[in-house]
Amino acid sequence: MSLFESGRDLIRASIVSTFGKKHHVTFEGAPIEALGYVKKTEADGVTSFHFYSDAKIKIGSRLLYNNKSYSLEFSKMASNKSQIMREYVMSLPAKNLAGGGNGWSEFKDLD
Repeated sequence: MSLFESGRDLIRASIVSTFGKKHHVTFEGAPIEALGYVKKTEADGVTSFHFYSDAKIKIGSRLLYNNKSYSLEFSKMASNKSQIMREYVMSLPAKNLAGGGNGWSEFKDLD
């Protein structure tokens, strides 16, 4: 490991220990705890959530946040292109989104 990689790991650990807390993440029913923090952003009336962590979380993992189960996807197109923290986009399943159950969608309900 190079000195640069060691320094980056120390900075990453410092950020997570300062701002992060334990979050329960599940992958295929197996629970794990990931240290990180959730950031809420709003733009043009659209709210999005991102999970920042130093953990390597597998695709298809779920994070429980505010009593909702979000799917985590590693963000390759992160707006800040951070080389320190891993950014995961949090998304709800399609059946939890508005429009599907009230007749205002062209798609049939996913229940």
